[in-house]
Amino acid sequence: MNDGLPGTVSACIARELRWAGTTTGGSSQPRLAYYVMAADPWTAAERKWVPHPDWPSSNRVRGTLVRVPAAFAGDAHGTTCAGGRTERACAYVYGWAMAQHAAAIPGLRSPSTHRFWIDVEAERTWNRDQRFNQAVVEGMVAAFTAPRDRGGIGTTTGVYSDHAEWARIIGRLRTGSPLDRLDQWIAIGPASKAEAVDALLHDWPLTANGRIRMVQWVDGRIDRDIALPAARDGADR
Repeated sequence: MNDGLPGTVSACIARELRWAGTTTGGSSQPRLAYYVMAADPWTAAERKWVPHPDWPSSNRVRGTLVRVPAAFAGDAHGTTCAGGRTERACAYVYGWAMAQHAAAIPGLRSPSTHRFWIDVEAERTWNRDQRFNQAVVEGMVAAFTAPRDRGGIGTTTGVYSDHAEWARIIGRLRTGSPLDRLDQWIAIGPASKAEAVDALLHDWPLTANGRIRMVQWVDGRIDRDIALPAARDGADR
């Protein structure tokens, strides 16, 4: 959905939606789901592409008051976003805003009835403060899953990452984090289909209570994905 960066729009959405409409399914995953990027927009690498991030200065996003969990009250402002670039509360509100932006991209089919996968990987750049990074992703999850009458999208979500990058970017979760029980799409890098099936069935999830639903492996120059049931061939991504 994004053009490689949070808050941007891919030029390929219409073509990819048409392709998704031709697929036959055959796994536990629906024919159509969305994939969105996450990152810390204030890092130097990200600002090369988006010099002026849509960073919040309050807890309101499109008229909705975003309630920040107490765990992200990391400075004198507590859970109130005052616009600081390193404020965890603002990181959470930013995540909420990015989810809302993704769901409002023109051409999307019924955002409230399709899952959004959140990309958490080192190809984007992140803050050294893992709790800040958690706030960004938790804010996205909150916006995607909150009921529509509370300003959310009202859908389901999951995370895409690999074990090493998740550990580096997110680290140990706070107690009660909603990230703990999310469905997971795991990348394992260059591998065979048999190795991908083994990872799908036997690999450890990213979090203590997470569930691996899909595995991605690299086959030559192609990223392939496989989902339960594992008997089906992985489809090109």
